[in-house]
Amino acid sequence: EGQLGLGAAFPVSLTLRYVAALRSIPCVGISCGDNFSAAVSSRGEVFSWGQGSEGQLGHGEGISEPLPRWIKTLPSCITSIACGSSHMLACDGGDQLWSWGSNMYGQCGLGHRSVVTTPQLVTLPSTPLTSMAAGHFYSLALTAGGELFSWGHCAEGRLALPNPTDRHEPQLVFMLSGHQTLA
Repeated sequence: EGQLGLGAAFPVSLTLRYVAALRSIPCVGISCGDNFSAAVSSRGEVFSWGQGSEGQLGHGEGISEPLPRWIKTLPSCITSIACGSSHMLACDGGDQLWSWGSNMYGQCGLGHRSVVTTPQLVTLPSTPLTSMAAGHFYSLALTAGGELFSWGHCAEGRLALPNPTDRHEPQLVFMLSGHQTLA
């Protein structure tokens, strides 16, 4: 699928290899989803590669990329990224959060369930953000004030909300708010 970023049809290998396309770009973060990967550079640029059939690469197309490709529609101020199974989150280290990719359960937090092929701003009731996480069809965000928000697929209580229904927008998790870290 190209998730290693080494080019098309690269054979399986147990030897460590450089991702040549990023060799001259200092990276400060990396994340992996199901069959795709992403990195954020020290300049705040996000690169993605691998399987892209559900828009998870953020390039506006539903195609795979065997090599890292810069997501040009994101501003160059991103400080952290998180890959879910087939969606992504990116944060600018303050009050803006973007999401894109598979959205069948509302895991992008945009108020609908349509596939999102380019980064879109997520509306959060409270900021700034200190941490975020993307899971298997759901997302989480933690604010500096200790407020935890969850959205997406509610299976097995993963959203920590009292009403077990999928949520298409960020919801405050009352029972866990007040904590300062997110694993």
